[in-house]
Amino acid sequence: MHETDERLRQAIRAGNIGIFEHDHLTDALFWSLELRRMYGWDPDEPATLPKIIGHVHPDDLARVVVAVKAAHDPAGEGSFDIEHRIVDRTGGLRWVLTRSQTQFETVAGTRRPVRTIGAVQDVTDRKVAAERLRILDAVLSSSGQATAITDALGMVTFANAAVHRLWGYPDEALMGQRLFDAWRSEQDLATLLERAQAGEVQTFEMPASRLDGSPFRLGVTAEAVRGAEGTLTQILFSFADVTERHRAQEALRLKDQAIASSLTGVALADASGLIVYVNREFVRLWGCETDGELLGRSLWNLLEPFGAAPVADGVGRRAAFRGELTGKRANGTALALDVAVHALLDARGEPVNLVASMADVTERKRLEAQLIHAQKIESIGRLAGGIAHDFNNLLTVISGGLELGLADLPADHLSRLSLVEAANAAQSAAALTRQLLAFSRKEVIAPKVLDLNQVIHRVEKMIPRLIGEDIALTTICATDLAPIRFDPAQVEQIIVNLAVNARDAMAAGGHLTIETSNVRLDAEDAGHHVDLQPGDYVLLAVSDDGAGMSDEVRSHLFEPFFTTKDAGKGTGLGLAMVYGAVQQNGGRIEVFSEPARGTTFKIYLPAQTAPRDALPKTSLVRGTRSIGILLVEDDAGVRLFAQHVLMRLGHTVHAFPSGDAAMAALSGLQPTPELLITDVVMPGMNGRVLAEQVTAALPTIRALFTSGYTQNVIVNQGVLQDGIEFLAKPYSVEQLARRIEQLLEK
Repeated sequence: MHETDERLRQAIRAGNIGIFEHDHLTDALFWSLELRRMYGWDPDEPATLPKIIGHVHPDDLARVVVAVKAAHDPAGEGSFDIEHRIVDRTGGLRWVLTRSQTQFETVAGTRRPVRTIGAVQDVTDRKVAAERLRILDAVLSSSGQATAITDALGMVTFANAAVHRLWGYPDEALMGQRLFDAWRSEQDLATLLERAQAGEVQTFEMPASRLDGSPFRLGVTAEAVRGAEGTLTQILFSFADVTERHRAQEALRLKDQAIASSLTGVALADASGLIVYVNREFVRLWGCETDGELLGRSLWNLLEPFGAAPVADGVGRRAAFRGELTGKRANGTALALDVAVHALLDARGEPVNLVASMADVTERKRLEAQLIHAQKIESIGRLAGGIAHDFNNLLTVISGGLELGLADLPADHLSRLSLVEAANAAQSAAALTRQLLAFSRKEVIAPKVLDLNQVIHRVEKMIPRLIGEDIALTTICATDLAPIRFDPAQVEQIIVNLAVNARDAMAAGGHLTIETSNVRLDAEDAGHHVDLQPGDYVLLAVSDDGAGMSDEVRSHLFEPFFTTKDAGKGTGLGLAMVYGAVQQNGGRIEVFSEPARGTTFKIYLPAQTAPRDALPKTSLVRGTRSIGILLVEDDAGVRLFAQHVLMRLGHTVHAFPSGDAAMAALSGLQPTPELLITDVVMPGMNGRVLAEQVTAALPTIRALFTSGYTQNVIVNQGVLQDGIEFLAKPYSVEQLARRIEQLLEK
């Protein structure tokens, strides 16, 4: 019995529990030593009910008194169980849990309390811990930091509102779910748990998606929470939407990459001018192998041979310098630099860093020297070009007249020999004109036999970067294209220059078309292409649907230094270089353009093929029958040429310079036209609209469309549809006669 009492006393002391007894008949109170220590009393200090009540915290006094009265009420069960605060004798605040039971007796029919036995336990530590936990829970729940807790298997036991907002879930929806299912992650849960078990705090980023499927970038921190025995019980997660930070970091990385790969040399120096960063181009610019040869060197010392004083003065006075410097590298090679140096200033206006960008303009300076030389002969060149232009027009008429005359004469006619000599003389005159136009060209070329389609496919990968995303590129290459003999570098330069010229004409975007095809020119065809001989050619056509150009602009298009761009935005040499390169390689370039109608460049290059059958002799034979033809062409020269040929073929021709003029006279034309020949692109009413109106008036009439643009471009622009008869300009006597005959046979 003694051992049992001792164990009880030890348990009471370990549980911080005090025992008391109240004899209601004698009003005697017994308080154990543990209870006296709890209240701060002396061991032999007498206990009274008022003294005990005096220790109750004022805020809890009322409910304690009510509970005591209820416990002593004879009508009740005598149970007392309440948590409340006390103030011990030292002034310390404690939480106590008091439980007691009152015994009653009945005397002469009256029930009265006899004895109350109870225990008081100090629960201060538990209450403080619970309060702290409550505060922590409130903080976590209301925090803007997304926080979640899972068990060791990844099931959510706590997730604050910020977590639900982050993934777009309703409040409390994640409770009891598997966290990795909720965030739709590919993160390996087993690996994460394994690392958490090892005590590793994990921080990582990953792509994730919200409940509605919208993607975002998620930052995660995971840390293990261990139990008393060190086993993994929970995992604490912190989340953050790092999409904007990731985007900013990616943008910064791309900027760094752009600077590192820039074709302009870039260096960063401290305020004193010591270089701390250089990109690859800066290293190459100064003839070095690695950036280590430049890091730590003085920017001013590097520029000293080029004249660093003006640069330092500009940076010192205006925090910036921009200009050109010339000098030599360490290896003695000449170098001309376009230099810009800017000071980066702090909030007080003091320089903290210097940013220097440098471009090698040595070659540009050399070209400028050549340009100065070329400008000296500009007036002569313009005079020569004007003379050659007018002379070639005369030669076209002379050659065309001789061609038509020869076509009408029998082979043994006495005048034929004289006309042939005259034609040869016209060709000689054309050769003199070519020499006059080419007198200033000094380029040395190395032509090779090559496949033009392969060159286009190679350049096609580069062109989109030059023309921009708002311009669509289409290439239409003939599958059986003949090879050509041309300088490879020049032919690439021609395509690029024409593409860039087209880009400048399509400021608001558009469509660029590059085409190749085989073309066979007989003597008659070649007569309409100055500088071309009869034979097989490869046609390269580059077309755009941009702003187009006027006749005035087109007449100066290939002259050196002629440009329609603003000052400083063009040298006027691009198309002149194209023209010279085509001429040097035995080809011919022609341009068809009108304002707001786009532009087509046609380049005829001699084909390198085996000899074909002899070219047919030009003849002008009347067709099977004569008809009335409505001819509409805004170019007077072409209109007169076509009218003359059609009349020689025996047809009645009604010729008009515009669609409006043709429609005004249509009802009175005799004989009624059976065929409409019209240019597609004309001022005012275009060929498509004209054909629609003529067909509405004359349903049986056929239509033949002509244009300097290629058929593919015309179709792309929506002017014609597939199956419509089309004849590309320039066309020869034989081509026009053959097409009319084909239409009549249909």
